[in-house]
Amino acid sequence: MTWMRTNSLRAAPKFQRGLSDSSLRDVTSGACAPLIEACRAAGLDLRIRDNYLTAYAAGRAVALIKWNDGLATVELHHKFLRDEAFRGLTRFRRKDYWGYPVTPELVAQFEREAPHLFAAAQAQLSVEKRRETEILCDNSGVSHFVCLDRQLQMPTRSGRVDLVAVTKQGEKALALIEVRSEADSSLQHTPAQLLHYVETFAPSAQSGLREDVAASLVRVATQLRQLGCAAPEPGRIEPGMPVLGLVAVLCDKPESQRLAPLRAAAKGLARPVYLWSPASQGPLVIPPVAEWEALR
Repeated sequence: MTWMRTNSLRAAPKFQRGLSDSSLRDVTSGACAPLIEACRAAGLDLRIRDNYLTAYAAGRAVALIKWNDGLATVELHHKFLRDEAFRGLTRFRRKDYWGYPVTPELVAQFEREAPHLFAAAQAQLSVEKRRETEILCDNSGVSHFVCLDRQLQMPTRSGRVDLVAVTKQGEKALALIEVRSEADSSLQHTPAQLLHYVETFAPSAQSGLREDVAASLVRVATQLRQLGCAAPEPGRIEPGMPVLGLVAVLCDKPESQRLAPLRAAAKGLARPVYLWSPASQGPLVIPPVAEWEALR
């Protein structure tokens, strides 16, 4: 795919993320609270969308928790469901998902089925998805960044950014991170793609993070913490903060010749994007911004 900078300069639709007040009450103290606890107990990674939640297992979206006319439902991806799972429960089909009303019976069956969902997702795990998950985990403790989101749909509907992270201390900054393998055939297109994402959230380097995006990300960080999930301090997110694009290329060697096309493709970009090429072995802790390689 060829990315044109002119596309990223068009006025982007308003960005909106976060649960409504009623949905938040439902997942913290209502009918959905046991389901949220079951997701967390199973090791699923919960991420907040526009008034619904996505649950990830091994980097794959296995479940969606939604509300339809006030009724809470969980939709489970058919790829990860066993034929015998959730039999006897009322269900409906929506694209690739089987949906079920959230009831005590559903939660009880979900608790039993969650290990199978996780194993099925693990079996279909790509290198990039595995590394994406490792970056999330490795930056949850002592690190320079904390991850806020994964597979975030851009408001222009032109793609998803792999990871969104926020600095823990020092200068406030938002990082949009694309995770790539050095063997990825589309690697040279990543800098322009990432710049498109950066310009969508921050139309100019001087203006920084858009106000509507900042407000939504603050809401998401606050609500994730209310759910007991790891998230940045909401005060670390504010309008006008720098938005930085980081390509994380996982290399078998410290300096791979396969990075040359990526560096060449980044020349002439209107704003820099950055490169981080950690070794394929060892913890994937995002380094401080001063240690990133500027591609421009």
